[in-house]
Amino acid sequence: MGAFASARRQGGADGGTELLTAGERTEGMTGGDNGSHDDTIVTPEEQASLASRVLFLWAFPVAYEGFRRGRMDANHLLPLPRRDASDGRQECFRAVWRRRAAVSESGADSQRQRRGRRVLVPSLLAVARILFFRCMLLRFACAVFSYAQPMLLHTVLRNMEASGDGSEDTSLGTAFASVLLAMAVTCYWLCWESYWFMNTRLHSCLRNVLMHFTYRKALYIATVSSSGYSGGSLQNLMVTDAMRMATSYPCEAVFAFVEAMASVIFAACQLCFLLGPAAGLIGASVVATFVPLSFFMGRALRKYVKRIQQSRDARGTLLLEFFSAMRVVKCFNLETLAEAAVAQARAKELRWLRLRRALLPVINFVANSCGLLGVAAAFTYYSLVSPRGVLTAAQAFTTLAWMNTLNAALSVLPRSLTSLLDTLVSVGRLERLFFGRDWGAVALSAWW
Repeated sequence: MGAFASARRQGGADGGTELLTAGERTEGMTGGDNGSHDDTIVTPEEQASLASRVLFLWAFPVAYEGFRRGRMDANHLLPLPRRDASDGRQECFRAVWRRRAAVSESGADSQRQRRGRRVLVPSLLAVARILFFRCMLLRFACAVFSYAQPMLLHTVLRNMEASGDGSEDTSLGTAFASVLLAMAVTCYWLCWESYWFMNTRLHSCLRNVLMHFTYRKALYIATVSSSGYSGGSLQNLMVTDAMRMATSYPCEAVFAFVEAMASVIFAACQLCFLLGPAAGLIGASVVATFVPLSFFMGRALRKYVKRIQQSRDARGTLLLEFFSAMRVVKCFNLETLAEAAVAQARAKELRWLRLRRALLPVINFVANSCGLLGVAAAFTYYSLVSPRGVLTAAQAFTTLAWMNTLNAALSVLPRSLTSLLDTLVSVGRLERLFFGRDWGAVALSAWW
């Protein structure tokens, strides 16, 4: 019987055990002082102004206290706001789930599971709706400031070229565009830091909610035979699927995928505007041809890293077995066998290490050179074939900036799509756990 299914309490003078009921097993998880939060506490973050939040000035006293003391204790940490406390998030998710899952309890199992896929994700988003929309607005602001930088750079360089030719006085326009460029770069990084702070808070909130209710549901599964879940499978659901929100960052993957699609379209249009349709499309096509190669090499690299870890685990297991039975090894003269087994495991590990080392330079070369090759192809066509004339410095440097944007966006697309697919698999597994009716007469909403 699994660890989650064997919750027992000691009772009686003879030291016997008594199986806890479902209600007793979860008693204290929703009431009492466990996980309680004082609503009267107003945190420094909630009192901070907009500038203090953007620059994280409200957290500096804590950082300075840790620097001054040389250590940081739990009593020096700032309290969480009410909306980020675990008990508040759990109460919100419980209320939303009860409303949405009431319709899903009726019908056949297949219909219930299909409805469940329309319940779990909206319920999670309803718990962190404010954080989600804040992250979305900050990511949109980051994208706007990122697109503004090459355009302002092109304006500055074009005004400098016109001023150098003596055709017109553009000093005022150049200074104004330079100030706007500096402001765009500064605002981009400020928005990005705030976005990543909110993004980490969002996914930590979703992880905590899923971890809590996955454990809570596991407590209601009394036996392995009736549920089909062992202690190991339930533990895997908690440490892998419920933790997926903090490892894959699915909301970040959605934002990155949408921004990458917009960046590809916008960068391609800007390249066509700068160099002409033919030269711009040639440069973008050259960069796009390297995307599948980078994606498959990245998958191969992850495979090699996984094999290396498996080989290390196998070698460590062998060493532990031989060390624990060293007397038997010495008694039967098995040193040669032990050395051969460990050497074979080490040889497998070295093989995967050599493959990883051989692949890393290729990945770095492709990542660093695909943008340059695209720029070279576009410039070559523009100089030799295009009737527009001589390539200017404004066109050259702005094209480099848009090529970097295009290369980064194309590399993000497959990674974000893979992260989303992994998250969907984990969500499906959790839905089957939450909406299962295989363990007795416990109703679907009773474990809440």
